[in-house]
Order: sequence, then C-alpha cells, then structure tokens
Amino acid sequence: MEPRPAGQELDPQTKLGLRQLFISDFQILPNENRRQLVRNNITRKDDGIYTCQLTWTHKGKQLSVSRARRLIVQAPYVPVYPVIEYPRDNTEEALLAKDNRLFVASCFVVLIFSKISVAILVNYFKIDIVLLYRDTIKPYRDQNDKRYDAYVIYPKENLQESSQEKIRHFINQDLPNILERKYDYNLFICGRDDLPGEDTAVAIEKNIINSKRLIIILTPGTSFGMKSENAYDQQLGLYNALVHDEMKVILIEMENFSSYKDLPESLQHIIQKRKTLKWNGGQSPNSRFWKHLRYEMPSKRNPTYFTVQNVSTPTPEFGTYIE
Repeated sequence: MEPRPAGQELDPQTKLGLRQLFISDFQILPNENRRQLVRNNITRKDDGIYTCQLTWTHKGKQLSVSRARRLIVQAPYVPVYPVIEYPRDNTEEALLAKDNRLFVASCFVVLIFSKISVAILVNYFKIDIVLLYRDTIKPYRDQNDKRYDAYVIYPKENLQESSQEKIRHFINQDLPNILERKYDYNLFICGRDDLPGEDTAVAIEKNIINSKRLIIILTPGTSFGMKSENAYDQQLGLYNALVHDEMKVILIEMENFSSYKDLPESLQHIIQKRKTLKWNGGQSPNSRFWKHLRYEMPSKRNPTYFTVQNVSTPTPEFGTYIE
C-alpha cells in the first residue's frame, strides 16, 4: 500500500471498507463507483429496476444493505398538429344542402290548393252526390209519413196568354211526367186532385198538412191578393212554413222577375232566405233544373215499406181555372 500523504483524511468509505455496486436487471453496471447513479440520454431501453448494494466489514463480519428503485422512462410531450393531406391547396368546392323551407312551403300550398279544389268540386257536384245517394242507398222512410210529397200552388188569374200556355204545359205535362212518373213522387196539384163536393177550405188545410213540401209557381204580373182564387191555400201554406216551420217552400219562377216588390211580404222573406228555381224549359230529367228540384224534394218513396194510393178524379182542362 502506498503511503498516505501527510494531512490527508481518509474517505469514510475507505475507513469502513465500504464497497458500492449498482445493479440493473441482475447485471452489475461497470464503472459506476460514484455515490449517485447518473444516466444521460436515456431511452425506453433504460427502463428497469436499479439496485444499489453496499457491503462493508465490521468486527470481522461482512455486512451488506441494498435499495432498489424502478425506472420508468416517459416519452416527452411532443404536440402533434393536423396536416391537411387533401385538398393540397386547402380549398374544395362543396354543394350546399337544399333549403327544405321551399319544399315545405310548396307542400303547404299544394295541400291548401287541394282542399280548396275539393271544396269547390263538392259544392258544385253537391246536388249530384245527394241524388246519387238517394238513388243507390234509398234511405228508409217512416210508414207514418205524410201522404203527399208536395202541394203545388200556381196562379190562375191575370195571366198573359203566353204565360197561360207555359204554366198549363208545366203543370199538366212536365211536372207529372218527371216527378211522378219517372221518380215516383206523389204530388197534390190544385184543380187536378180536388174531390168534387168537398169543402174547399177544409180540403186545402188537410192536404197542405199532409204534404212535405209547398211548391209555389211564380210569374210576373200574377196576383196573390186575398181575393184571388188561390189566395187561401197560398196564405195557409206560407203560414205553416213561416210560423210553424212545418214545411219547406220551393219557389219556381216561370219567367224572370225584374223586381219582387209586388209579391207578398211572406214570399219576399222566403226569397231572401233561399234562391228561387228558374224554369228553363228543359225536358231532360238530367237538366240542372230538374236535378235542383229533386234535390229540394224529400227522398223518393221506397215502395218496399208502403204504397200510396192516389185518389183523383178526371183532370179538368187547365183553362177552366183561368179567368
């Protein structure tokens, strides 16, 4: 052993005969004699358990102590920024999504237009629809129903010759041929269905009460005063229609009226509530006039449930009642 220089103190480890080793993964790390283990430029390969072992001799006995630490190498945080691979010029054309508001508005307009169209069609063909229902379904009629479907009143006085002929043909030909013979309605026509010898006032009241509708034929220049021949039945029928609301009135104009001011107030009141039917001379049952008249009439009789016997006398000529 080389002599120690004067004044030089021994290292504590030397005094005690200490020996220090660093072990990693059960292998002694060479050239590591320092008190601290320092590793530079470490990588993930340096992960592991590092043990520091210290040995010394005391009173002839060799002693040792060790301490282990686990080393976990964590990679440093390196921010990664997105890189646009496509498109290279950082721009790309794209189609915008379709505006659904236009589609919704279009659907709404179509729906409203469809509803309006259906309403117009139903209103225009309302009469045809009702008549088709009556002809196909044939609704049930009560056996205690009234005897006559309509009581017909027509003017008999103060008529021009052209008006006389027109009303005569309508009352004696057109009305019975279409309503009675073709569509099985039962009408009471004044002057045709009266029984001889029967009290006029009593017969009129009885027949009007037994009728479902009141048909009044109108023509300009006719009189409905109390002294006219058809005044009583006309007044009684309008009284039942307006006061008791017992029957529906159907007004038929044989000729166009320039004004209704010459008519009784009761008729003017009904005309304001419902429009009159204009006779156009149509002979076809499918004409607009006859369809409208049938629409105003009650459902035609169903012979399955009852049969009406119409008692009548030979029809006098219409001209007999014109003065």
